[in-house]
Amino acid sequence: MIDESLNLPNKVEDIYGNVIYLDGEPLGQGGQGIVCRTKDKNIALKFLVKNGSIIEDEQIYESYKNRINDISILKIDDDINICRPEIILKKPTCGYVMKLLNELTPVSNLIYSTSYGEYKDYLISDGTLKKKLEVLIDLSRVLARLHSKGMIYGDLSPNNVFYSKKDVFSKVWLIDCDNLHLYDETVSTIFTPGYGAPEVVKKVSPNTQYSDSFSFSVLAFKILTSQHPFINDYNGESSSGGWDASTVSTESDADANDVLWLCDSKTNAPEDLKDFIRHFVPANLMKLFDATFNDTGRKLPYTRPSMRTWFENLCQVYTKIWKCSCGNFNFYTDKKCFSCDNSFKPELYCSLFSVCGSSIHDEVVNKFKESLDEDDRELFKDDKGIFKDKDIVIYNGMTLYNFDFENICIYETPHPYISFSFFNDSLVVSNTGKVECEYITSSGEKGHLSDDKKLNKGEKMYLFFYKNKVKYKQLLICA
Repeated sequence: MIDESLNLPNKVEDIYGNVIYLDGEPLGQGGQGIVCRTKDKNIALKFLVKNGSIIEDEQIYESYKNRINDISILKIDDDINICRPEIILKKPTCGYVMKLLNELTPVSNLIYSTSYGEYKDYLISDGTLKKKLEVLIDLSRVLARLHSKGMIYGDLSPNNVFYSKKDVFSKVWLIDCDNLHLYDETVSTIFTPGYGAPEVVKKVSPNTQYSDSFSFSVLAFKILTSQHPFINDYNGESSSGGWDASTVSTESDADANDVLWLCDSKTNAPEDLKDFIRHFVPANLMKLFDATFNDTGRKLPYTRPSMRTWFENLCQVYTKIWKCSCGNFNFYTDKKCFSCDNSFKPELYCSLFSVCGSSIHDEVVNKFKESLDEDDRELFKDDKGIFKDKDIVIYNGMTLYNFDFENICIYETPHPYISFSFFNDSLVVSNTGKVECEYITSSGEKGHLSDDKKLNKGEKMYLFFYKNKVKYKQLLICA
């Protein structure tokens, strides 16, 4: 939450004498500062804040300037979207100028703030489940990339994570990066109330990749369910909010390591709330939340799931959603739409296979081969074995991305491979990513999928994906 009591200036100067005018409401506030809009829509200002005021101290300024200079020379890859410091402000004002994309939106907009009983109306009007998963996928990817380079983000919250609505896949940007540091650096403990890991709040450990994972888990839980995993009214004596709530005022409150998280079996949360949460948190994600928020995860940071683990599991969930006729998205395990109660009646499927060295062949693959002429089976001649990775429900407008096909794509930004659309009784398959791909249908037609290919009802098509002339993935589509 942004502190509205802050007395923000109308204008500031940078170290080169440029005058910058503030404009409108602040963009967001984290554990140590506030980010503000300017009259120039392409830039924003970050102010260092303490005790409700912008810091204007010459001694702190010099230390802060050195810190910003250290951050500016960090080698951050282009696929990691961070609004880096451009120019530091004039002494003694502690802050800097950053570039900002005009269309960015804070992820706080994805967190519904009223009661869960009204959540259905919110979903009907906005249909945000798909968008929420896209944001969490790319955020987990960005954090995993930073961790792979030995970097820690340090202050994750809804106010310093933004996403782009204009991108095909919602790309995430981190707008507050003066807390960024290398793993072996000694830095102060930084957190936003409500999102800090226990060891950081209690100041027994600096920010680490494990505290990043904890903060991400809190944010992910709030985005998916609009509930805080600890701040609730069902924990008895711990209902004040746990160790890192903004209401914590004493050391004993901050030491409340025995606080139960919302989905713990011992909480007194009502069953309708638990059912609501289970609807928006699939089983594989619930395991990750529990591993983070249970007694072991809180006390032993190294036991928490890594950001790469979060990324892989979120990608799996993304291919298990279906779109109802009302426009709302639901998880594959749901038998009815959460918004309109329409039954889930999947008509189209596809299955993703990996080529591997095993002698195991899937039954559906063998049957498909048998339907082909002997000459058409040449596409399969190099296959020693095939493992099925997953089944995917096809809906109109669905897109499969690179992370659906590759196991190491934290090193690539999400980009589309194949998309699906319905036309009368036909299914149109489009090569949106222009990847190298061959196809063969159950009628024997074959060729290169360079653009669109229409499948009639009841027809099957096999896609063979190549990378550097080597077959690495196969996709069976049933229309």
